[in-house]
Amino acid sequence: MLSLAQKTRLPILLSADSWRKTGRWDQTGDELFRLKDRRDNDFCLGPTHEETVTDLVASFGHLSHKQLPIKLYQITQKYRDEIRPRFGLMRGREFTMKDMYSFHADEEDIMRFYDNVCTSYENILKKLGLDFVKEKTTLCVVILEIMLQMWNCLNQRPKRVPMFSI
Repeated sequence: MLSLAQKTRLPILLSADSWRKTGRWDQTGDELFRLKDRRDNDFCLGPTHEETVTDLVASFGHLSHKQLPIKLYQITQKYRDEIRPRFGLMRGREFTMKDMYSFHADEEDIMRFYDNVCTSYENILKKLGLDFVKEKTTLCVVILEIMLQMWNCLNQRPKRVPMFSI
């Protein structure tokens, strides 16, 4: 059974400090909406929140295996100045996305959780009667490899291109 995750709300305006620690401030390029405050500090509009949620959990201090796993999710606006279309569709610069982040004591536990989450999404989409394709990818942040799974729901037109992703 899939245990519940805690809903959270992370900031949309993100400090460049965490992004610089992971190297993604320089790696991300023009897709990142960057701005400065009146004191000339660098910020960005949140395209993703891996750095922010990792800083949040790190602020809890040392966690014992009994305090894990920690599972957080949010449904919030994301901001990306993407130039490439995905599957022939241009993604908007501002869009709503559900993100889930989890922190586990070992790889076996995270893989079990990941498989349960994937199965849950697939069951929901099947119950809704939606055709979908899964797209698995990874995102590397410093020494971590983050697994990403997207479910692209297909429209019923002849080309069957994705109409939205979850």
